[in-house]
Amino acid sequence: MPAPNRVLQAVASCTAVTELAGRLPAPGQRATLGGAVGSLAPAVVAALHRARLDKVFVCVAETPLGAAAAQADLETLLESEGESHLYPQKEALPYEEAEPHLEIGGLRVEAVEALLSGRVRIIVTTPRAL
Repeated sequence: MPAPNRVLQAVASCTAVTELAGRLPAPGQRATLGGAVGSLAPAVVAALHRARLDKVFVCVAETPLGAAAAQADLETLLESEGESHLYPQKEALPYEEAEPHLEIGGLRVEAVEALLSGRVRIIVTTPRAL
């Protein structure tokens, strides 16, 4: 059995995180984590995920680069691939005539399939992708 992740243990032991884990929003509602800088937000999401394996978490980053970084942080903190999935945004807006990039479309389908099949419980995305 691997050693417990000390970063996750430290984050999970914070009062604010334990309180949030006890009062997660109901379906259709949301909770916003403010004031988290750098990798702290993904660390809190990872700690909440460990505390509440029955819940699905959506981590929304401001930019595609921020979403990719958050997803990489989650994979590192959770110490296994496949517990989180990136749902990328399209390169063009819906009303633009540009052809969508096939790889991005494929990644989006993979993310939805992983979520609906129950293989992942954390989706990382951007506001535009939502």
